[in-house]
Amino acid sequence: MIKENDKNQFFQIEEGYSLDSLYIGSIQTINHFLVTVELKNSGSYWISSNTIEKLVSILDSEYKPKKKTDYLLTSYFIMKRDLVGKLFVLSAIDTLLMKENKVNIAIDGNASSGKTTFSKQLEQIYDCNVFHMDNYFQKSKVNPADELSYYASNISFERIKKEILEPIYNEKPSVIQKMDLRTHTLLEPETIPYKKISIIEGAYSMHPYIIEQFDLKVFMKASYFKQIKRIYQRNGFKKLIQFLRKWIPMENRYFKNLEIESKSDIILRKVK
Repeated sequence: MIKENDKNQFFQIEEGYSLDSLYIGSIQTINHFLVTVELKNSGSYWISSNTIEKLVSILDSEYKPKKKTDYLLTSYFIMKRDLVGKLFVLSAIDTLLMKENKVNIAIDGNASSGKTTFSKQLEQIYDCNVFHMDNYFQKSKVNPADELSYYASNISFERIKKEILEPIYNEKPSVIQKMDLRTHTLLEPETIPYKKISIIEGAYSMHPYIIEQFDLKVFMKASYFKQIKRIYQRNGFKKLIQFLRKWIPMENRYFKNLEIESKSDIILRKVK
């Protein structure tokens, strides 16, 4: 929970507003790190007060304004600027949680578009489980009788269904095996307690084999230049060449031929 003095500074509600009826309004930039989000009592994008409190609570202390500023708004909250583009994903999750007992989310998209980073941010805001497609690599396997198997032939959807999707459906713990990405060997089984929000992030998470299992589908985009820059910074030159020659072309064929982007509910573009 936010301390009362912080709430007065970073989360203010006009008298008469209901905490159950808060909607996203205009967004104003404070500085390079922070924005102010107006709150209204009606609109298209509802957001829960619990989510707002989480967004306020994860503000880095060094980024917080040193004193309250007059933002000319009576109802607002302050949040990190790098989460603004994702605010409508949070609204979609909150809206689903009002109606559903559980919510399954897929985060697909270009290599180095920020999928893993966003899933970590969601873990700070929601009590959720995050599963990574990287743990389900396999030696390429294609079934000539199944055209879809040519896309993501290096992903074991059998393991994904057994370890993740079936336990979620039955509201049971998941027993998963993560992969050592250096040796491509499976680690010891690990039990993950069931939670009502489950996120599968990574390329091919919206593959036709499993797409129907998701209540919310998010596609994250990054320009080719940003992909090159980020992969080089993260993985070095040798891995960059491998991505350019193999992984990025494979993913792009999957996105284009199976029209993955058009099947998403929300599209996010990486701006940094």
